Amino acid sequence: MKFQTLLLSQVLLYSIQASSLPNDFRRSPTSKEKSTLEWSKCNLDFKNELLNERQKSFDCATLEVPLDYTNAGNGETINLDLIRVKATKEPSMGSVLFNPGGPGVSGVESLLSLGEIMLPILGGQYDIVAFDTR
Repeated sequence: MKFQTLLLSQVLLYSIQASSLPNDFRRSPTSKEKSTLEWSKCNLDFKNELLNERQKSFDCATLEVPLDYTNAGNGETINLDLIRVKATKEPSMGSVLFNPGGPGVSGVESLLSLGEIMLPILGGQYDIVAFDTR
């Protein structure tokens, strides 16, 4: 019971903190109400024949985001490279974002190496999406 009380109090505290965020922090002025990604077959050059071969069964896209979310109105943006391995079972349950963490670790290369292993662990009903932060 003590654990549940502690957990509930943390959730309440975070909810109060989130509600006090300024509106411009919640949604950047450059964001759109509806945004779509244009996924296509990957055609990246990894300088590694195995990764170049594996990418043929993955989709890639580019996501334009503000360079600085605290100053998103200045119009400066960067492009993030995204990669996706599609769900293998129906019905699709949406997407899971994979971030391998750690400095210098490529999310794109990590998903190329681990994506087909991760699909069955997640039940095969989720697309798995990863990104490169640099």
